[in-house]
Amino acid sequence: MKKYISIIFITIFLSASSIFAQWVSFNGTTKAEKPRITVKSFDYSSMLLEISISGIESSKRIEENNTYDVIKFPGYNTTLEIGKPQLPAIRELLAIPDFTNYKFSIVDSSVITLTNYNVFPFQTPVPEGEKEEFSIDELFYKQDNFFPNNVFELDNRGIWRDIQVSTLSIFPIQYNPKTKTLRIFQKVVVKIDFEQVTGSAFVREKSISIEWEKTFKNSIINFDFLPEKLNKSNSLMSMGDYDYLIITDDDYLETIESFAQWKTRKGLLTKIIPISEIGNNQTYIKNYIIDEFNDHNIQYVLLVGDISEVAQACDPVYQYWGDIGILC
Repeated sequence: MKKYISIIFITIFLSASSIFAQWVSFNGTTKAEKPRITVKSFDYSSMLLEISISGIESSKRIEENNTYDVIKFPGYNTTLEIGKPQLPAIRELLAIPDFTNYKFSIVDSSVITLTNYNVFPFQTPVPEGEKEEFSIDELFYKQDNFFPNNVFELDNRGIWRDIQVSTLSIFPIQYNPKTKTLRIFQKVVVKIDFEQVTGSAFVREKSISIEWEKTFKNSIINFDFLPEKLNKSNSLMSMGDYDYLIITDDDYLETIESFAQWKTRKGLLTKIIPISEIGNNQTYIKNYIIDEFNDHNIQYVLLVGDISEVAQACDPVYQYWGDIGILC
């Protein structure tokens, strides 16, 4: 593994995104740039990724008479541990095979070091308009260790419609609170090995519509590298497949008919089902939608009626990818 470590001079430019934020460039760029994530290769045994960082957005914040540095990547979020250093984080969605275990290996890296940074701690999110109470883990800020421990993590495995997915979290900036030092992986090539693979990324052999293919392409960074594809251009659709399911209170059947016909004319084959044929119950509605999805490859669901007429969904269950997961 090649690794280059250096302390460099940083050029600072005003960022267009905020009059308070500054663009701290690592390579001479004058405008804020998102980190670049490039998939070099992917199959069901391994994946090769390259991450390049052009710089960070940096601003100052004063809390309890202390001045802190707030650092971010354009277009991405941060670490989320309350009271601990708030550091830029890259989170992207991967299509993954069925596997038992995995491991990360850094193939190549270029590391730079910045000093004299007092990184702002992540705060408890509060509703808009409410004043937050400043939180800092004083004991943690005295430790002589780099945080986070891992540069790469793979978690939140789930199923998004047709594809098994997982969140790839990348923490290319680590921070030592005692020495006030940032360790930055300006460029890193990493290999992910999938171990004991038993199946592909696709969970069913159904066609993927053009609309969903576009969504997957825009959201899953390795979608174009999947060894097989199932879409309308290369996979036969079942005769019973349709696009748009409308579940409605019986009183609105006649009213919703013209809407369904319009959807069909727009190219979305539409089916209307009265709630009386399913049962006005969260579980019955959920199971019906799942059956129609598996049997007829539906893309969209519309529920028509008030809460008392069509049972409402529960609060979102965030560990699921896709709409079906939000129903009880």
